[in-house]
Amino acid sequence: MSLITIIIIISLDNYLMEAPMKTFTIIFLTLSTFLFSEIHDVSISGGAFNPGTLEISLGDTVKWTNNDSFHRVVSDDGVSFESENLSNGDTFEHQFHAVGEFPYHCGVHPSMTSEITVSDQSLDNHDVSFPDKITINPAYPNPFNPSTNISFSLDQYYNVSVDIYNLRGELVSNLPKRGLVAGNHSVIWNASDQSAGVYLLRVSTDNFTSTQRVMLIK
Repeated sequence: MSLITIIIIISLDNYLMEAPMKTFTIIFLTLSTFLFSEIHDVSISGGAFNPGTLEISLGDTVKWTNNDSFHRVVSDDGVSFESENLSNGDTFEHQFHAVGEFPYHCGVHPSMTSEITVSDQSLDNHDVSFPDKITINPAYPNPFNPSTNISFSLDQYYNVSVDIYNLRGELVSNLPKRGLVAGNHSVIWNASDQSAGVYLLRVSTDNFTSTQRVMLIK
């Protein structure tokens, strides 16, 4: 069995988002597990937003999917968010970084209205404690086949992206930057389409960087 060293890099800085990402589509992370922020779905159908009202947490994302005729999602204040005109099948996403109530309507059909309430769950439960620093746990299992779990804790909100490189310095997979609130988080990388070997992992913010290696065995 021949082994190739593989590098996994988790990054939370602006620099990596500016670098060329030729393998953006080669992402094998379980997004349902990689909850940097939860994504809430809103369907536009029957001339209405479904659900009609929505309660989410700070840092969560709302994704509108148009299953109807032309619509446009517009916040009532005209500032918080606004989509382009959405045709049938089009989607629009917005991540909420402030608490409060955000009523919105359809820019094409003003009678269509809804509201999103954003709360900070950390303020709702005083018994919840958060890490006082960034902690990156060893990937587990390691060696692995074909998946490994990358878990870490954050002491505050950060923007996070995950990049995977081989030893030649080539990017083989990337998870676009997402907002991550304070707490414990995990990412599952499924490397079933990659060659066996070792891949290097790096986690960084504007003032923090951590690296580690994991080995894929087949």
